Amino acid sequence: MTTFKLPEKKVFIKPNLANPGWVKNPKSPAFFKMEGTYDRLVCPQLRTGQLSNPLTNEEKEFLEKALLMDENQLSIHKKKDNFWHETFISLGRDTITLDLSDPMDYVKYKIALVNKFLVADNKENARKRRTKYYIEDLEDVQRETTAKANINKIAWSTYGKMENDSSQLRAFLIVFNESFGKATKKISKDTKLGFLQKEVSDIIETRIKDFVEIVQHKDYNIRKLIAEGIQTGTLEKNGLKYVIADSKEKIGEDLSAAIETLSNPTNQDLKLLIEERIKIQK
Repeated sequence: MTTFKLPEKKVFIKPNLANPGWVKNPKSPAFFKMEGTYDRLVCPQLRTGQLSNPLTNEEKEFLEKALLMDENQLSIHKKKDNFWHETFISLGRDTITLDLSDPMDYVKYKIALVNKFLVADNKENARKRRTKYYIEDLEDVQRETTAKANINKIAWSTYGKMENDSSQLRAFLIVFNESFGKATKKISKDTKLGFLQKEVSDIIETRIKDFVEIVQHKDYNIRKLIAEGIQTGTLEKNGLKYVIADSKEKIGEDLSAAIETLSNPTNQDLKLLIEERIKIQK
């Protein structure tokens, strides 16, 4: 006897507007999908020709009873009058809501889940896999809201501590530029406070996750040293490799290796040498 029960919750299947297709303009009537057109999702076929099974045995047994069906009516192996040949879910530009406590809505939910190339099981996986749609529930929305609130709190609280300190703002900007391949973008130590404030606050507004990741990085101070070394010409970057400018002595094959080298207590003489040369160059 099955112990399966339908979940008492609703889920939303949403278009992944970050992956709109050929038409990128949100104002276009063809953005994402033409109005009135849909993707008709059914149970996909495996390479063997067999249908992909959306249900566990327990789900199948429960749903056959809940939908007043004969035994095995939800089998994917039926040759005639196969339920899965006729049952589908239509997805388009609008969010659809499924009540998982309703047996047929649960069936449609499982059809959506088994179409993994089109539908992701959450928003983050939709971003990673660039699927056309994704599933979200109220718990997902609440978690995302909480996460956004937390990251905003961290970002603006951190900015508040550096807002009136030109050296801290400049240090962040050179690390940011170094992190995203803009190491040659020079920022003078005499740059006006107002300019630095605008640059950093703009980054928080548009790339808040990058801001928090950088300032909370456990090796932030070492990253500042390396970025300042590049700024002053004390260090050079050849491809991914970091070297001391005049001697060409390698300090790392890439940024991670350079950070590891300068973080190592046995290399403190090298770190002090770089710090002294930066002071001279400034």
